[in-house]
Amino acid sequence: SGPSDFSHSSLVSLHAASNMAFRSVSKLGLALLASVAGLESRYTCNQSGPMGSPAVLDDAVRFATTVAAVNASIPVVWSILLDVAHWKDWNDVFFVTNGNPEKIGDFFAVHSNLRTASLLLRRTTVVMNVTVFEEQKHICWNTMGLPVWARHCSFFCEVDGSTVWYNYEDQKGIMTGVTEQLAANATRDGFNRFNANLTTEVEKQERVSSMLVFP
Repeated sequence: SGPSDFSHSSLVSLHAASNMAFRSVSKLGLALLASVAGLESRYTCNQSGPMGSPAVLDDAVRFATTVAAVNASIPVVWSILLDVAHWKDWNDVFFVTNGNPEKIGDFFAVHSNLRTASLLLRRTTVVMNVTVFEEQKHICWNTMGLPVWARHCSFFCEVDGSTVWYNYEDQKGIMTGVTEQLAANATRDGFNRFNANLTTEVEKQERVSSMLVFP
């Protein structure tokens, strides 16, 4: 009976220890999830639209929303974004010709390379008209000459010393459902790639600036 009693007590102890370990791991996992959720929720501009972005326009649908953050000031990020003549130097998604978005009413052409879109929509050129311009905060441009009304915007805010910005697009009109099926996912992918490239460019320029600062 001795060995049998020993085995039973050992199993009971092992079971208890396993339960304690499981509870500890579960608590740790929940804590990590809460930490990640808290980190993600920090990087929002707390607007009323999707992911904390600006509100969706009346009678429109939010075609695409992306958000990014970088450890740099809004003026730095804003200046790089609006230097559209040099977009092609640091990203392969969008580049601009025939104008600059410097004020409301300005026209320019955006050339897109949405690599995950269908062949027909992968490479396009669209004339844009600046319709919103709030210095270092919000800029939007509307597409011209397309069968769907579309507005692409960038919106900025500061969170814990970092710049948070959204690339998003609203659309409306009878063709909205069609364009959403054909290009919404590819557009979000393109916006995210552009955001990542912009982040890299900002960080590079910040490093160069810091090297030029002498004591």
